[in-house]
Amino acid sequence: MDEARKLFAQAQQQPNSTRRRRKRRTVIDRSREEGHNRLFNDYFSENPVYTEAQFRRRFRMRRHVFLRIVEALGNHDEYFQTRTDAVGKMGLSPLQKCTAALRILAYGSPADSVDDYVRIGESTTLECLDRFVMGVCTIFGAQYMRRPNNEDIARLLQINAARGFPGMLGSIDSPAVQYTVNRTTYHMGYYLADGIYPEWATFVKTIPMPQGEKRKLMKHIMLACIILHNMIVEDERNTYAGNFDYDHNNNFSTTEVSAGPDPNLTTLFERIAHVHERKNHRQLQADLVEHIWERFGHENNES
Repeated sequence: MDEARKLFAQAQQQPNSTRRRRKRRTVIDRSREEGHNRLFNDYFSENPVYTEAQFRRRFRMRRHVFLRIVEALGNHDEYFQTRTDAVGKMGLSPLQKCTAALRILAYGSPADSVDDYVRIGESTTLECLDRFVMGVCTIFGAQYMRRPNNEDIARLLQINAARGFPGMLGSIDSPAVQYTVNRTTYHMGYYLADGIYPEWATFVKTIPMPQGEKRKLMKHIMLACIILHNMIVEDERNTYAGNFDYDHNNNFSTTEVSAGPDPNLTTLFERIAHVHERKNHRQLQADLVEHIWERFGHENNES
């Protein structure tokens, strides 16, 4: 008995940082129905407050594409259906959940950035994000992560031929930008890509067999972003054409090209070598894994 008292006294004398204390959950009445009604009236009613152009700018896609995703998620996962809680109070609507998740993906904003408007807490927003990206990958992955078919290739060839580049499927530039990821500074932009691309510094590829929760989260968010991008391109590709007449043989002028030595040739070769450096590719991918985990991988007990 004396030994037990002694051990108990020693435990009480330990610093507070070494003791486990139960964190009290803060319950906030967010008026969820009010948040849904505001969101619905602003963007989804018959006469919304904001225009189609404003919806496109803020949601990064047109309204019918967003509603297609909301409907598909509701049919796939009951989490995206409106439910009532134990006391009969209406829960968060599918519009609120999908808006919160999409705003994070579109803007890279903190999980609580839409709390005061959509009325959804930080931990719930992170849960919405996880279910959203998983649902998008499951529902739309097969359609929007496929390889180009003959129709796709023919359309790209036609568009680029009208622009003066016959035989071109697309272009990949290496934009010079500066940004910081996981406390590492980079000076070249990158593209999200799948496994068919080389390990270059301008590509961040999906992780085919991720090990650990960090890499799994990275994979699902990347795939969801690529799928959403492809859905938007499919929906809006006819608006990208500009004023080109694809059935007209345009006469393109040529300019004389100097055959003298290029003073920037050394710089060009240096940039090419940097692009092809696998070490840079792998470092950027690893930094993004840590960055995404830090932003979206930790659940906050406060709601």
